[in-house]
Amino acid sequence: MTEGRFPDWTERYAQGAVAEMPWYHEGLDPDVEAAMSLFGVSSGRVLDMGSGPGTQAVELARRDFSVTGADVAEGAVTHGRELAARAGVKVDFVHLDLLEGDLTPLGVPFDLVLDRGLLHAVAPSARREYVRRVAAMVARGGLLMVKCFSWREPGEDGPHRFDPEDIRLLFEKDFHLQHVKDTVFHGTLNPPPHALLAVLRRR
Repeated sequence: MTEGRFPDWTERYAQGAVAEMPWYHEGLDPDVEAAMSLFGVSSGRVLDMGSGPGTQAVELARRDFSVTGADVAEGAVTHGRELAARAGVKVDFVHLDLLEGDLTPLGVPFDLVLDRGLLHAVAPSARREYVRRVAAMVARGGLLMVKCFSWREPGEDGPHRFDPEDIRLLFEKDFHLQHVKDTVFHGTLNPPPHALLAVLRRR
């Protein structure tokens, strides 16, 4: 797999048509909602990593979570703020490169961190740094939910693929893998791509 195969996120959002992006899904992903119910997550501080269109962050705010959304694309942050304003909910959207930027503005740590599609866009050479930084974002005993492309998805174009063992080995130093579910990546593609949803608890 090649590392330089992803778009310029800032340019992508600047082009508009956010609702047509492959990862756009109105409402909270049903598998994320089910995992939150399974682990009894009903309150607390949540970070939506790589918040993109902002739909997940806004829906979490509707459920009375204290939500921060962060994205490297300024256009995504703008869209998220507009979406939250229309929905009448409060979300703190932050323009930030989560792999390189200063995490202080986020107010870490969080009770729950949701990564819906960020890990699978991270270059293999940067994954250890990703884990190190994510570990600093999650409170001790808190949860990390990672939704990524699955090894069951055919081909090699687009996001990197992961199997459950890949996830366990990548995070094992800082997290216990609690739950893995075969699912799909909810969005505008038909059929939706195969995905994994992993729930990990901070050691």
